[in-house]
Order: sequence, then structure tokens, then C-alpha cells
Amino acid sequence: MKKLKLLPIMLLLLVGITSCDNSSSSLSHVESSNSSTSQELKSVTMMMSLDYGFHIPEEATLLIDYANLFFNPLDYDLPLLVAGDIVVINYRGELIIMETYPGTVDTRYLEIISIEVEQAVIVEFEIRNVPAGETEIYTENEDYQSGITFATEYVVAEDGSFKSWEEYPAHTKLYGTNPVAKRTDEIVAFYDYNLRP
Repeated sequence: MKKLKLLPIMLLLLVGITSCDNSSSSLSHVESSNSSTSQELKSVTMMMSLDYGFHIPEEATLLIDYANLFFNPLDYDLPLLVAGDIVVINYRGELIIMETYPGTVDTRYLEIISIEVEQAVIVEFEIRNVPAGETEIYTENEDYQSGITFATEYVVAEDGSFKSWEEYPAHTKLYGTNPVAKRTDEIVAFYDYNLRP
């Protein structure tokens, strides 16, 4: 009689264990569309972005497609990377991104061959006073005077901290980044120092 009671419980446990084994839901394999072996040269295009204090409290963290940076830019003679830069990574093997926040990249099966960067456009802005004692962000760059949107209200300082642009006094210069490859009028990040003088 005891064997019959245990059999349904064991079946439920077995079904539960096998149905929970869905390891592909926590991984993202990024591969080119015509790859068949791990030795073929592949490429992936990613955009630099910022995390504002969620990953490291009170600090802006530079991410690549919302994952931690998985290469040292100095090893590839890259310019200073900023939010909005478009990065093309040529590699062999597998680019496996763990779907966490921020994402982490498993580099055990990855050989980076080269990295190319399309630098974001840096647009100079200024905080200016407007009627009713308020302030606004303004630019003299005609390409960004109308239809511009801001992806964030935060401004990154040189020390990595960040605060709202509304906390800056009038006449402060801010430097917004616009990813050229996206061909949008969106400013994806602000910095309070000139990134590329």
C-alpha cells in the first residue's frame, strides 16, 4: 500500500523537476544570421548606455546593451566610450549574455577579433532661465532645437555621480549624446563635462 502512495508523489516531483529545467530562458545567444561553426567570424552591433544607481547606488555605470562591459577598451585602442556610442564587435565563438540586470557575458567561448566604434554626436546644451523662475535646457545647435527628446533627466559628473539637470544653476553647460546610427533626435545621456574636447 505504501508503494502506491509514493508513486504519484514521485511522478509529480519528476514532472516538476523536468519542467523547471529551462536554462535557455536565462541565457541569450547572440550570433550572426549565417553562422554554422564557432570559428566563423561573426559580428554584433550594440549600444553603450547608462545605469543610474540601480547597479551601483549613487553612481552612473556605463553598460553595453544593458550588460556589464566585457572587454577592456584600452586593449582595443578605443576612444573614451560614452552612452550613445554604437559598438560593433567582431568575434569568433559564442557571445552568451546572461539575462540578468545588468547582463553579464560569459566570455569562455568568445574570442574578440576587433571592435569598431561609431561615436555618438556630442551636442552642447545650456541651462537657461525662463519666465516664472523656471529653467530649461537649450541648445544653439539648429539640428537639435525642435523635435528633440531626452531619454533621461539625469546628468553624469566626472566622478561618476549623477543628479537631475534641474539641480544645476542657470548658465551651466551640459553635453548630450545622440547615437548617430539610430538616426533619431533623442539625447540618450547628459554629462556636465566635455567628453571629447
